[in-house]
Amino acid sequence: MTLTTETFTNGHKEVSHERKCEVGTALIKTIELAVTDSRLVCGTFQSADMLSTCPESITLCILPDYKEDSDVSILIQHKLIEAYCWENDIPVIKVNGVAGLQKVVSLKNDQNNNANTDLSCLLIQDKEKMEECEEMLSKYYWELINDNVDPHPVIDLPV
Repeated sequence: MTLTTETFTNGHKEVSHERKCEVGTALIKTIELAVTDSRLVCGTFQSADMLSTCPESITLCILPDYKEDSDVSILIQHKLIEAYCWENDIPVIKVNGVAGLQKVVSLKNDQNNNANTDLSCLLIQDKEKMEECEEMLSKYYWELINDNVDPHPVIDLPV
């Protein structure tokens, strides 16, 4: 699977719609597996704590995309988490809003009350052997970096 990009007149590259759909499906599967295996860290503060103590144990960071007119504190927190992940070679994937994340997390973890789960940042912790969907997401992220796709696309979760 290679990254399909199109070049526009302003020089920016963009990921194809089909590729974004593949990534969205892989992302859902990865979150579901992480919930099942108790490898999902939810919340900005819990994620920051995990990143500061053992960043080497993190496979992926998932951030909901907040609009520029959102609460400035969450925007700053996200920038700091992104920077920390960048420094520690942790892939960061942005998704379109919290609603899709809420559906995926609550469907897989319905024995608990997920209404108050903080989904402002999700971390997926390592496991001994990465699943195919996790490898695909890692490859996708590094292809974005190597192909200089900027800004990175925001992924819609197909839920």
